[in-house]
Amino acid sequence: GEPGVNQAAQFVSYAQHGEDVILWRALGDRVGGFYVDVGAFDPTDDSVTRALYERGWRGINIEPQPDRLAAFERERPEDTNLSLAIGDHDGTAMLTRPPVAGWATTLDPALTGFDPADRTIEVSIRRLDTLLPELGVERIDVLKIDVEGAEPAVVRGFVESPIRPLVC
Repeated sequence: GEPGVNQAAQFVSYAQHGEDVILWRALGDRVGGFYVDVGAFDPTDDSVTRALYERGWRGINIEPQPDRLAAFERERPEDTNLSLAIGDHDGTAMLTRPPVAGWATTLDPALTGFDPADRTIEVSIRRLDTLLPELGVERIDVLKIDVEGAEPAVVRGFVESPIRPLVC
């Protein structure tokens, strides 16, 4: 484990449904575990990867809302923190930010039912199979994808990658 981290300390779950507990039970003996959190939203609240970070794992947090990045830089300084959308093309996309926190999406408002008058911003969007090689990623232990209905596009942008996550 990481120096200064008590591996036997009580496990605090940050995830909505205990996913971090399950991951730790299955993979906690891996030294230098690596995650990619697509649609990370918050470094702590409802985070599947926070408990892993506290136990010495490192990874990449990807969240398209630019105002969310400062919290990751402050709370997860040893991770790579990126303000990007992830999908099936490299370029730009429109991100709708409805009033409910955490529901931002690149899906067409006609599909989501969100009012197009909600805050919409243009964001950079990348394919994982082009982004990850640029970052030198060769292995992923845990790939978490939570992008409010755009998960199929994320998978389409990753399926040609030679990297196969241990857990998705």
